[in-house]
Amino acid sequence: MSLYWKCQLAGWSFYGLLAAGIPTLYGGLRWSLLLRAAVGIGLGIFFTQQLRGYMLRHGWLRLPVPRLVPRVAVASLVIAAAMVLLLTPFLLTILQAPTQAGPWTTIYSIHLIVILGWILLYLSYDYVRRVHMSEAEQWRLALAMRDTELRALRAQLNPHFLFNSLNSLRGLISENPARAQEAITELAALLRHTLQMSRARTTTLGSELEATQNYLALEALRFESRLHYEFNVDPKALDHSVPPMLVQTLVENAIKHGIDRLPEGGRVWIDVRKPADDLRIRVRNTGSLTGDGEVRGVGLANSLERLRLIFGERVTLDLRQEGTNEVICDVVLPMLPSAATGSHSTARLR
Repeated sequence: MSLYWKCQLAGWSFYGLLAAGIPTLYGGLRWSLLLRAAVGIGLGIFFTQQLRGYMLRHGWLRLPVPRLVPRVAVASLVIAAAMVLLLTPFLLTILQAPTQAGPWTTIYSIHLIVILGWILLYLSYDYVRRVHMSEAEQWRLALAMRDTELRALRAQLNPHFLFNSLNSLRGLISENPARAQEAITELAALLRHTLQMSRARTTTLGSELEATQNYLALEALRFESRLHYEFNVDPKALDHSVPPMLVQTLVENAIKHGIDRLPEGGRVWIDVRKPADDLRIRVRNTGSLTGDGEVRGVGLANSLERLRLIFGERVTLDLRQEGTNEVICDVVLPMLPSAATGSHSTARLR
């Protein structure tokens, strides 16, 4: 039984106990009192349950206080009147002077207070519940972000990655010193970005794409002619908020599960569009959806959950095979409050 129904049964049972117990003190216990209490309990549960459903359907729980107060007042007056009206046959057998207005006014006032108290208690309960849910969601987001940070740090700082990068740099120092200096700068920028984003909830797409470019440039040293990549980015999208390492993670997966498995290598395309308020990111790579399907499925589900924690349920993430030798990953993110937009042209970063 949920907490709501436990409170419903306990609260209205207490109401019935008072409705039968107080008159018993003055006139003794009668079957009419017990029947009136039982009917009152049933009416109270029925009306408040109907009111709860109405409140949920019409969004009362999200209304500001000035708009909520008149609704609560009207609902309390109407339900209290309905309960007293339906209880009238039982009350007539209890009241000593049913023709006088005093007892009826008192009875109506008591029921009005009971219904108003129920509404206020339910609104308070819902507010506390939503606060706890918000706190729980924030903790889930923090845990998901921390997990992503650790994965990103492992991906960027693991010995295998550093060994490959440094090994490529060693060969470049004598062959192409200028390119070796560029590669060192790219590696430093990538590591700096990873460490700076370790506690950030979101970053701009422009910053994320810059880190992804540095990552691809370093990977190109290892793959040489086996890896080709291309950016096609709408400048309007550069200020859009994205989770740190989002694009870079998609590109890493494209290389790990696509390019790295092909002896002849392949291409990676990063295409970003911003048709309206949504951001559409597409990462295409040469390859096929074979092998490591379970790992990819878990990673895809975790990424989608992380995105939904930040951006809500409108987020979509779709991974699919296109033809026989191309894999496409599409991500759609809604707008978060952010900075101004850029121009309306489309720029090719590299």
